[in-house]
Amino acid sequence: MKALKIVGIVVGVILILLAVAAAVILARFDKAWLKQELESAVQQKYQRTLRIDGDLGLSFYPDIGVRLEKVALSERQASGEFAAMESARVSVQLMPLLSKQLVVNRIELQGLKAQVVKRKDGSFNFDDLAGKGKEAAVKPGAEAKGEKAAPGQFDIAGIALVNSAISFSDEAKGSTLRIEQLNLRTGHLANAATGDLELSANVVENKPAV
Repeated sequence: MKALKIVGIVVGVILILLAVAAAVILARFDKAWLKQELESAVQQKYQRTLRIDGDLGLSFYPDIGVRLEKVALSERQASGEFAAMESARVSVQLMPLLSKQLVVNRIELQGLKAQVVKRKDGSFNFDDLAGKGKEAAVKPGAEAKGEKAAPGQFDIAGIALVNSAISFSDEAKGSTLRIEQLNLRTGHLANAATGDLELSANVVENKPAV
């Protein structure tokens, strides 16, 4: 189903960015410095403007977690908004950190809003964030070292997406698809997914009318 595919692509891109951000935050926790460094890194690498208008916090119990509030990301080399979220929390397991491994425990996104555009030439407005379809996935925290993830290193205990909305526009077809009131909860995600999947959403499309 196209709606599920769009949700998967957008959430996947956001998760990679959050995992990398979590690695940077855990390495050196200073709110003002981290906000500036994250915003500068995104601008330099992706030519996008990252804004963190809310709090940036770190927790150590019951797991090590990073929380960001009121985050927005612009389109590439433009002021228009690509994605924004009310809050995001990434928690990681402690023991792997001791051996310089980052294993994501859980990712929670609240109030995510994203605008996905497929241009007339077939490209998407998130291609730069997704590495333009490179085959190898990058393990969280390894991008800065230029490392590629080995099989089995993708491991997330679960994802929670609450009260979110994603819009998709196809410029060639003139079609639009809106996924609203999106709520998603998953079980364990690794090479194979296990556990329950809960998904609810309101889908509106103009071609064909849905």
